[in-house]
Formats: sequence, C-alpha cells, structure tokens
Amino acid sequence: MRSKSHSTALARSVPLLRMLDANFNRALEGCRVVEDALRLGRSRRQRSDFSQLKSLRHRISALRTRVGLRRLADARDVFGDPGAFRRDGLEGSYRSYHAMLAANLQRLKESLRVIEEVGRSMTKGNLAGDAKRLRFQAYALEGLILSGRP
Repeated sequence: MRSKSHSTALARSVPLLRMLDANFNRALEGCRVVEDALRLGRSRRQRSDFSQLKSLRHRISALRTRVGLRRLADARDVFGDPGAFRRDGLEGSYRSYHAMLAANLQRLKESLRVIEEVGRSMTKGNLAGDAKRLRFQAYALEGLILSGRP
C-alpha cells in the first residue's frame, strides 16, 4: 500500500512529467524537420551540419529515455490538453524555406529550455544541466545553419 505522501508526491509530479513529455516530443520533432530539410533540401556542399543535428537529436532522445519513456507516456493526456488541437494564425504556412528552418530551430531551443527548467525540480540525475548543454549546442548549430555557410 502506498503512503499518502507518496501519492501526493506522485500527483504533483504528473504536471511536470506532462511538460517534459510535450517538450521532448516538440524538441525531437523540431530537430527532425531541420535535419530532414538539411539532408534532403540542400546541396551536398551545404549538408555539413546534418550529422551534428542528427547527433543532437539522438542525445535528446537518450535524455528522454533516461527520464523514462513509460513514465512520460503514462502522464500524457492528449485529449485533456487545451493546447493540443488549437490552431492559431502562426500555424498557417511559412514564407520561405529559411523561415521553416528558423521556426523549427526556435521550437527546438524553447523546448530544451522548458526541459532544463523542469529538470531543476527533479531530484534524480542532472536533467537540467544536460538539457542546458543540449540547448547551447542547438544555439551553435542554429548560427551555422541559418547563416547558410557550407
């Protein structure tokens, strides 16, 4: 039988796990869009950042696995999320290929920041520090990708 304090702690952690789940998904999705755009949408000479981005995506995925895929999925409430199916004017279309890259890189950075902040309240591991390192790697890659340098 679980103690009342254990149940209370578990209930308090569910919103944090939901935040982590949503932001791990968002970070991985944003990373994948940019990765595919670099891999398939640029000339061979401009693909140099593809492998770095792929590596970043794998490190984010490993961090998510460390938190616990089952734990995150168990906390998920897609239909109870008021923002899950909301459409706003920003979801229309991109003005350019560059705008699509910029939007998805921003999505990646913001998600890593949320993971970092939520990680500060987690007692196990170094989630905040690991997410911060990944976020700064994303900043560096963003500069290289958006500058269009070969």
